[in-house]
Amino acid sequence: MWKRFMADLFTIFTESGKTSNQFILSCLLLTIGYCLYWFLSHNDNFLSILSKTSHGSCQKVTISRFLGFFLLGLIPLLLVIISDSLAVSATGLNLKWNHSGWTWLMILAPVIVLINFLSSKNEANLNQYPQIRDKKWTNKTLFIEYSGWAFYLLGYEYLFRGVFLFGTIPLIGVAGAIALNAAVSTLAHIPKGWKETLGSFILGFFLSYVTLQLGSIWFAFGIHLVIAWSNSIFSFLAHPDIKYDTGK
Repeated sequence: MWKRFMADLFTIFTESGKTSNQFILSCLLLTIGYCLYWFLSHNDNFLSILSKTSHGSCQKVTISRFLGFFLLGLIPLLLVIISDSLAVSATGLNLKWNHSGWTWLMILAPVIVLINFLSSKNEANLNQYPQIRDKKWTNKTLFIEYSGWAFYLLGYEYLFRGVFLFGTIPLIGVAGAIALNAAVSTLAHIPKGWKETLGSFILGFFLSYVTLQLGSIWFAFGIHLVIAWSNSIFSFLAHPDIKYDTGK
């Protein structure tokens, strides 16, 4: 049985040509890109080379987020451009949109905002968010916080719901690609606790499905941005140790 499985697997990757190349490339880009991002963004020695500030400072969080944009989004995009296996427009980075995307967005956004508002004061949430732990926030801090989230999530969604999702479909089909995408995105959220992990599992299935229906990553990016921004706003307002400096 094992020999038959290996023979079938070998046949898939030798006879499917471009299809297998797309699958392999998308898996490699996600694995290498996310692993590099994770280990570098959580390595204090590496981050200290770029910034001498304390852990959780505005500067270090910003560096981590732009590192994510670079490794998860920009580098994979450049590799897709020079590759013969995938086309940029076929990875969800295009201008496709339709009215159903707005409908889903208008339905889900208020629900997400309400959930984040109700959970914002939980101790577990405040231990993680907002990620910038500076005691005083200024207008500059607010701008950096929300623009940083936007850049990071654009890179994240391009890699996960773009390259990885669209790139695996030709070999394992739509259902397989959605299931694989949800599983991998769930694993990426395990360090953030079981609630966020469970939420990412459910959201992973849904965002993957809608992304394929719309043919682009923009809906997933928009929903993810609503999640991050609303959680950051409510966590900032609820956190007892973080205050807004009205003078700056």
